[in-house]
Amino acid sequence: MRFGKMKNTVFLSLVVVGIFLLSGFGVLAQAPGIQINLSKHRAVENYVVESSHPYTNNYDNTWTITKSGASKIRIHFTSDTEVENTYDFLYFYDGSGTQIWKKTGTLGAFWTEWVNGDTVKVRLTTDYSVTKYGFKIDQREYETVTSSDVELSSGVAYFDSLSATGNMDYYKINVPSGSTKLEVILDGPASGCDFDLYVKYNQRPTTSSYDGRGYTSSSDETVTINSPSTGYYYIMPYSYSGSGSYSIKATVTGGSSDTTPPTISNIQSSSITSSGATITWTTDEASSSVVEYGTTTSY
Repeated sequence: MRFGKMKNTVFLSLVVVGIFLLSGFGVLAQAPGIQINLSKHRAVENYVVESSHPYTNNYDNTWTITKSGASKIRIHFTSDTEVENTYDFLYFYDGSGTQIWKKTGTLGAFWTEWVNGDTVKVRLTTDYSVTKYGFKIDQREYETVTSSDVELSSGVAYFDSLSATGNMDYYKINVPSGSTKLEVILDGPASGCDFDLYVKYNQRPTTSSYDGRGYTSSSDETVTINSPSTGYYYIMPYSYSGSGSYSIKATVTGGSSDTTPPTISNIQSSSITSSGATITWTTDEASSSVVEYGTTTSY
């Protein structure tokens, strides 16, 4: 079915930014039926946390900084930041309390490292004599990640991974009217883990609510649904134990669907820096796309 022109913009470019941080070069390619399902957004906001100026002696305090929903966070210290060299200390921790660094002396203005999660902690400890300005945090920068279900195309495998026991991914496939069978195949690691597969009509499955499941002791599972309903089926690979890469493929038999790929035009790149770029393009119908990348054009 045709829907008119669709312009693919920001959410794809933001994924490219994350890719460029690793590779430094991007190549655009179309993969009909596979939809990018991860969107990253970074924002800087004013956020003030500070010690007393000057701080007091025999002092030990920890400040917790949280940005709810952030996938990673960092903070900015102002140019006045200073503690007594060698005797007073400023500490930086992640949300679990793991120390990232310990600093002393004249520190000036700086951004901290990026820390995974939505929380960081700052601690100031002082001895019995000599005081300095202390610190002031005036900004925090954070990244949020939103995801949606990857839409599969019939007969096309999609590759991803599960990183730990209890993790799951979500997919969906549109089953057209008149289809006679839906077959979903999960191909996981050969050994060392146990992946299961769950399928449900019209909503995401869970380990206790599903229309079909594969749960053998291996990571290769198949779910077959005969005479499937018309509409979306949702698919969940699930790690019962272990981690590793997998492929997922859903194949619809019978029915009718649009098999003509969209026409891509007006491919443009902009805002190119050492850490990212924005890639945009236009298709002549509603479509899904993927950006492939590498360090050269022959990656």
